[in-house]
Amino acid sequence: MNKALSCYREFSRAYIDHIAIFSKNWEEHLHLDTILTKLSELNFTVNLKKCAFGKSQIKYLGHIIGSSKHEPDPEKTAVINNLPVPKTKKELHSVLGLCNYYREYIPRYSELVYALTELTKKRVPDSIPWTEKHDFSFHLLKKALVEALSLYSPVPDKPYTIHSDATQIGIAACLSQKCGDKCYPIAHASQKLSKTQQ
Repeated sequence: MNKALSCYREFSRAYIDHIAIFSKNWEEHLHLDTILTKLSELNFTVNLKKCAFGKSQIKYLGHIIGSSKHEPDPEKTAVINNLPVPKTKKELHSVLGLCNYYREYIPRYSELVYALTELTKKRVPDSIPWTEKHDFSFHLLKKALVEALSLYSPVPDKPYTIHSDATQIGIAACLSQKCGDKCYPIAHASQKLSKTQQ
């Protein structure tokens, strides 16, 4: 589906059978007809019961998108918040995979999960040696997901600001724009440093 609609990326996104079509106004929303025509040409059918038209905000792939911003779907982060402490490496990998999906919303994510990712290394036994340090990191991670910041769509004619930081264990950055007196985050990025980089 993504490949079939790739020429319409200016106003749509597709992932497997999920399609989002976005427009600045009702006149532009005629993009909808373009997508429906293409789907018909490809012999795809649309289930109208699963469609929502003319919305200013939608839930899409675990995110809430609209009003020039996007944020994690609280229903999804609530599920993560209620996860029990992982007992094995496999369980920890699953938890970190879920959380990693939302990392763009969390400043300094790599630093936040550092203690947990250390438990996924080969030298650590499969039944992980969970300590108070890991409990604290797990609690902070879940809290950060529940309180995740909205990220805003960039305004092309406004200047951008990059804030960066580095510690012994990681680097982090935030891309933002100032509109009026307020600074709006657009993206967060972070990376754990390897032993060589440290």
